[in-house]
Amino acid sequence: MTIAAHPRYFEDLRQQSNAAGEVGGLLMRLLLKATSHARNNATDWRPLARAYIEEIAQEAGVDNWDGCGAKAVSLAAKENAQGLIDMLPFRLKMPEVLPDPDGEIALCWDLGPSRTFTVTIGSSGMLSYAGILGNGEEPHGVEPITGGVPKPVAQALEQLFSEEQSSPGR
Repeated sequence: MTIAAHPRYFEDLRQQSNAAGEVGGLLMRLLLKATSHARNNATDWRPLARAYIEEIAQEAGVDNWDGCGAKAVSLAAKENAQGLIDMLPFRLKMPEVLPDPDGEIALCWDLGPSRTFTVTIGSSGMLSYAGILGNGEEPHGVEPITGGVPKPVAQALEQLFSEEQSSPGR
């Protein structure tokens, strides 16, 4: 009788094959999880947001850019908005970047029903913010941009994104 014809040989082969398959599957799942985590954490959206601000400043850089009397987005508003973008953590999701009819630039995070936050930045070096954070909080106010993201804005963004992390199905 040859070894290949022995019934025990096939049992041993199947057990080795299953064990190798389980280890391979585990390694594949770990690799996919690590790759996804790295991709999510390594993507710095800030250069793209800066480019959008640049585009908005060009397109909305003249009075009445919207045909309804909007003020022009100034060079100072553009620079203030780009400076704020550089100060924001890249782990946040990229905001939508929009021109504001008051000549400011708006950064908007919309994470679904009752979970939005908007910051507008103008030429004065002040920013306005307002949001609904999903936990009943509705922060709003005006803060100077001096040396970093104003504390109330940083706290609101942290709360907005921490709620996203803890929401079911995310």
